[in-house]
Amino acid sequence: MDNNDKKEGIILKSTKYGDNSIIVNILTHDEGLQAYIIKGVYGNKKGSRAALLQNTNIVSFVTTHSKLRSTIGQLKDIEISHFYNSIPTDMSKTAIALFISELCAKTIAGQERNDMLYDFVKDSLVRLDEMSESTANYPLCFIIGLSQLLGFAPLNNHTQNSYFDMAEGHFTKEPPDTHNYFFDVENSSILASFLTDDTYAPLSLRLGNGTRREMLDGLITYVRLHTPVMGSIQSHEILRQVLG
Repeated sequence: MDNNDKKEGIILKSTKYGDNSIIVNILTHDEGLQAYIIKGVYGNKKGSRAALLQNTNIVSFVTTHSKLRSTIGQLKDIEISHFYNSIPTDMSKTAIALFISELCAKTIAGQERNDMLYDFVKDSLVRLDEMSESTANYPLCFIIGLSQLLGFAPLNNHTQNSYFDMAEGHFTKEPPDTHNYFFDVENSSILASFLTDDTYAPLSLRLGNGTRREMLDGLITYVRLHTPVMGSIQSHEILRQVLG
């Protein structure tokens, strides 16, 4: 492939590097998760470039990538390929979008093409931007959908009055006796309602704010148990406050 071919990707993380550069982690359509350096971001004539590098932006760009896999490539000629309408101005949608980007940045690994994963993340952001109905359950739906694509989806073997064991990833008749990572009977039943073929079908489920927070906290714990390198999610607390 020509190193100057235009690529598409979703910015997951931007980190200032030195006085005038940024390193960005981008989930690309063709090459999976990649890191690039962008130089001269804060120059007098290039201030607008920093705005292009906001997390969750869907961009097209050209790279000059070294043939050495250990050497970071340089990104240039970047532009927005999809403009959001409501995410930048809707506080709830902004919080959800930032949560999506941070969760992806801390769980997705590898430099391999994965069309289903890329399309899921992109479509989820676009769908969020276009939604007019409630987005309160959106983070829960996204976590479930992401877990399916990353290979640790909860097994839907739910039965009445069962408990979801987060460590084992399935429902059990009794709560686990070796750890405390599980949903109680009520929240286990709610989780089962989210385990559908259509990831976003449960958006219309009616949950109380307290229950929704418990589900969000529990699902983040579940993801952390199955992706140990994830660490903390800084946007988690903001999301809890914004969504009530």
